[in-house]
Amino acid sequence: MWFSGHLLKEYIGERRVVVLYFVIAAVAALMFLFAHIVFPVYSGHHTFMEGALPGALGVFTVTMTVQWRSLVRISGIPLPLRAVYAVVLLMAFTILNQHSLASVLMYVCAIWAGLQYASMKLSKKEFVEAGTEQE
Repeated sequence: MWFSGHLLKEYIGERRVVVLYFVIAAVAALMFLFAHIVFPVYSGHHTFMEGALPGALGVFTVTMTVQWRSLVRISGIPLPLRAVYAVVLLMAFTILNQHSLASVLMYVCAIWAGLQYASMKLSKKEFVEAGTEQE
């Protein structure tokens, strides 16, 4: 959240980043509960809802959409932001998902909510400007 939220606050402001985080976490929690109730066989017995990662994943999705051509330095090495996002997605879906349908649907819902926010709130002109200014 700190990493992607810091990059996104230039475009939508600090307050909106925090509100976006909590809204996406709440939407992902509702999806988790829905999946857990509707698909109990696929949800696992001892799974629990973790709201922090889906909220941060949704904010990172918006950041990635806005600054898709940006480079970030990690340990002094410049990496494309989209590569960092790909690694985060890979980790979320393979390591952290608790191997339950409810967890997978929660992450998918967070990504979808981030994409919906980006497409509703930001115009195509802002996307193009954001992508070309950061290089």
